[in-house]
Amino acid sequence: MNPREGRPASRNDESDPTARADGNIGAVRDAVLAELRAGRFLEAQLGCRQALEAYPGEPELLHLTALVCLGAGEFDHAVEWASRAIRGEAKPSYLSTLGTALVKLGRREEALQVFDKAVQLKPDDADLWYQLGSALVEAARSDEALLCFRHAIELNPSHGEAGYQAG
Repeated sequence: MNPREGRPASRNDESDPTARADGNIGAVRDAVLAELRAGRFLEAQLGCRQALEAYPGEPELLHLTALVCLGAGEFDHAVEWASRAIRGEAKPSYLSTLGTALVKLGRREEALQVFDKAVQLKPDDADLWYQLGSALVEAARSDEALLCFRHAIELNPSHGEAGYQAG
C-alpha cells in the first residue's frame, strides 16, 4: 500500500523488493540478504513477505524467510518456513537451516536426522559434515562428532572450525 496516495503500491515503488527485482527471484534474495546482513530483520521479513505475495510457495523464498527468522532468533518460525521450503524442494541448504533451527530449539535428535539427510544428499560438503558434528556434540555424542569433524577436514583441509573441534 502506498500510504501517501492511499492506494496499493505499484510495482515501481522503491520500498517493494519485488519491484526492485523486476520479477527476478535472485535479485529479491540479494536485497533481502543485504537487509539481513545489516541486521535489519524487520525490513528483511517485510521483503520476504512481499516477495512471497508475488511468488507464493517458491521454495527459495520460503527458505530465505526461514533464514531471516533464524537470524532474528525466531527458531520455531524458522522450522516452519524451512519445512515448507523442503516440501517444495529438498535442498541440502534448506535442510541445514532446518537442522540449525532444531538445534537452537533443543530438538537434537530431529536435528541429527535432518543433518544426516543433508550429508546424504551432498556428501562432499565439508560444512554439512561440520554441522552434523556440531549437532552430535550438542547431543553428547562426541565420538561420532569427532568422525564428522575429521571427515570435514578431509574434504576441506582449511576448514578451521572443524580442525578446532577435532583438536
